[in-house]
Formats: sequence, structure tokens, C-alpha cells
Amino acid sequence: MTNHEKKPCLLCKFDCDVYRQAKHLWTEYVCKNCGDFIVSDSVDKNSYKLLAGMYYFLLHNAPREKRYFFVDDESKFKDDDGAVYIGLKTLENIYPRDFSQRIDMILLNLATIFCEIGQYFGYGEKLLKTANDSVIRLAFFVDKDDSNDCFTEVNGVFSLLSQMGYLSPLTRQNAIIKEYSISAIGWLRIQELQAKGAAISQGFIAMWFDPQMDTAKAKILSAIHDSGYVPMIISDKEHNNQIVPEILFEIKRSAFLVADLTGHRNGVYYEAGYAHALKKEVILTCREKDFEDRHFDVSQKNIIIWKDEAELHEKLMKRIEATVGKNL
Repeated sequence: MTNHEKKPCLLCKFDCDVYRQAKHLWTEYVCKNCGDFIVSDSVDKNSYKLLAGMYYFLLHNAPREKRYFFVDDESKFKDDDGAVYIGLKTLENIYPRDFSQRIDMILLNLATIFCEIGQYFGYGEKLLKTANDSVIRLAFFVDKDDSNDCFTEVNGVFSLLSQMGYLSPLTRQNAIIKEYSISAIGWLRIQELQAKGAAISQGFIAMWFDPQMDTAKAKILSAIHDSGYVPMIISDKEHNNQIVPEILFEIKRSAFLVADLTGHRNGVYYEAGYAHALKKEVILTCREKDFEDRHFDVSQKNIIIWKDEAELHEKLMKRIEATVGKNL
């Protein structure tokens, strides 16, 4: 039996449809603002960093027609019901690591909120500075429990963005609450970040999606996670070996591509070639017993040859950090 209620969204706090199925340990939120997403009971819903990671992922990386399932470890799950599984390591890797990255991510958040979901604020092209608004807290990565501390930091972030020239304060006579708009400098910086595909530092995975490759898939995911990047992998079962625009889009916005040649699937070679044409870093891997059958076009490439999945993880991590760099 499925229980259905109208309750506040876990992220934006606006009322949405919430489903709870007795036999499953998860809650599904169908929110007009955040989309359709599921959160496993194993995920700490009080962790503000995880919630901010969820919000950022849904805002920038999530086509609305899909369902996203936030779990403790996505490698335990298979995409059998059309859901895309996102693990805690991915959420942790999304969270900004330093001041510069945080500022850039805040700007990207504000741009998306302005362009797509401005109804949060109701001021058209104006941002209302509201310290208690859940959306602002998530968009600004404000990790504070005390409301006074939250108010202080939100005010500080608005002031800082204004000092940097990214926001313009809007004055109103006798106004107690200040309003801001994104300045011309702010929009130029946002467009620069969007052109670089800088919303999320991700690595795209092209590989053979066969049950015998499940362990290898988990190790590739782990190697990308452990190098500080967000892995992006799309099952080939929905597109029947045709390269759909979504795959090309994700490759274009990725920092690098890992192509495992095991099984020598044509789609894997195609995706690797597309990434190479975009001047992305392409890392090739192959199971030892499949190596002799590699295609001629890549025979001169420095391919990571692996005998077992543990070796794949170790070698891939070293190659990512040596060629792309560890995302600290």
C-alpha cells in the first residue's frame, strides 16, 4: 500500500505530493519546483551538506522527465525501474570545496532560479533577501543550525556578492528588506561558467552494460568519486545503441571521459571519439582478455589494461589524477 500526503518538500519546503510505500524504506517527493526525487531512509535528512548537494544536482543536472533516487551507495542498485541512482559520495563531491568554487556555484544557482523558477521570490528579476527561506539557504550553501547564524551568513553572502560586482542592490524608499538583481558583470561570469560546462565537475563513463561488468562499473564509479569528481553514466538500454542528444550533452559538459573497451561495444568507441573531438581528456581501459581485440583506431593509445576490478580502480585513479588532476 502506498500512502500519499500533501507535505512540504524536503528541499524547498513548498507543499508537494509525498509518497511512502510500506514495503520500501524510502520517501518520494513530486515537487513542481524540485522535480520527482526519492530519498532512501539510509540518507541523513538532517545533513545540510547532503540536502544542498541534492538541490544543486536537481537544479543543474536533472532532466525533469526522470526520477532521481538518492541512496547511500548507488553501486548497489540497478536502473531497472527508470530511476537514476545518486550516492552519498556524489553528493559530497558536489558540495563546494573552497571560496571561489562556492561563489561560482551560487551564481549558477541564482541564474537558474531567475530563469526557470523565479516564482520562488515573486519579484520578477529581483532577489528577495530572506534568511529563513530554505531555497536561499540551499542555493547559498549556508550550513547553520541557529536561525541568527543563518541570517548573518545569508546577509554576508548577499553583501559579498554585491561587493564583487555580481549583484546590484535595488533601493526602495524606507525599505527594510533589501532587494538585489544580477548585474551585467554577474551575467557575464554566469555565461562564462555555463559555456565551460562548469555546473558540476563530472566524469562521463562509457562502457558495456552487461551483468558481468557490474563490479567493474562499481570500481569505475568509485575511482571517479575518490578523485573528487561526480560520475555520470547512462544505461544504453533506453536508446538501443543510438547516441541520443542527452548523452552528447553530458559528454560535452564533462571534464573527462572514461571509456572501458571491454566487450568492444560500438557505442563506447563512438562516445570516446566524440569526447576526443571536443578535446576532452579520454581515458581508455580494457579487461586483459579483451585487449587483443581492440579496434585499430585506438591501438596506439595508452590503454589501462586490468586483470581484476581492484586493479582497475587503482590504475584508473592514478590516471585521472595524473592527466585530469585531483579535484580537491
